[in-house]
This record gives sequence, C-alpha cells and structure tokens, in this order.
Amino acid sequence: MKTIKIISVFLFFVSCSAQKQALKISVGICKQNIEFYNNKKAKVSEKRANKIRKELIKKEKLTFISLEDFLYIIEGYDFETDKTYTKIWNSKEKINFISDKKSYKIVTNLYSDDLINLIEDWNIKELDKKKGTALDGLDLYIYKVLFNEKGKIKSIKRYNISGYGEIK
Repeated sequence: MKTIKIISVFLFFVSCSAQKQALKISVGICKQNIEFYNNKKAKVSEKRANKIRKELIKKEKLTFISLEDFLYIIEGYDFETDKTYTKIWNSKEKINFISDKKSYKIVTNLYSDDLINLIEDWNIKELDKKKGTALDGLDLYIYKVLFNEKGKIKSIKRYNISGYGEIK
C-alpha cells in the first residue's frame, strides 16, 4: 500500500512538472511571435492561441511537448469564418483542433501527410509551390521550435503560406 502511495505521489509531481514546462513553452512561443510579427492583429491572434494551448495543457492534452524533440505548429486561419485550424506535434504525439474566439474542438486530422512531411523536412522550396493552391483558402502560419538544455526556446523557424497568394 505504501508503494502505491509513493508511486502516485511521484506520478503527480511528474505530471505537474510536464504541465509547468508546457505552459512556459506556450508563453514563450506567444511572446516571441508577438515580438516577431509586431502588429496588433498578431498580438490578438497569439494571445488567443496561447489561451487555447493553456487550456489544452491543463487538460493534459499537450504534455507530450519534449525538450529533446522539435515541436511543430501549423495554424490555418480562415478570414471568412474567423476559425483557426491547428495541428501541434512532435515525433511522439499530435493534436488537431479547430478554434474560434470562444471555444475549440479536438478533431482527428486537418492537414495532408504530404504537407506535414514538407514541414518536418523544412522543405521551403516545395512549400513555396503550395502558395495560392490547394489550401482551402487558409493562410497557414508554420512554426518549428527548438529548445535548449535549460528548457527555453532556442529558436523558432517561421514560414507563412497564403491560400490566395502572399501573406502581408
């Protein structure tokens, strides 16, 4: 019985540690993207994305984020519906969800394997060919996040694709 209690306490602390780390990462991504894009629209969008990521972390849906692995994020924004189609993944796990200003819904899959492979390979030349084609009119914001040994964001690679042409 004592062993079960010790294991339970250990698992609780591991879970809390993963949540704390994921929350720090989410806030870091939000801050860096606001600074990078440096406009009001990006600030509003990033704060909304961070709020949803925090909710998912609290529900233990994003605790798979690992410092030993790249983190990929693709956000497809639909200007007509004001919905965002998001996939967050690494080599171990993934989550897909559709969100608006008030809520989100977890879904099975949002993007083609072809597009995901191009992102993981960071094949910009082939991603460029997707501009203005076959994206269902979504503007895509793609991120590849690398962490340092201390758990801080070392770098974020960014790439944007517009379903209608160039993103301004």
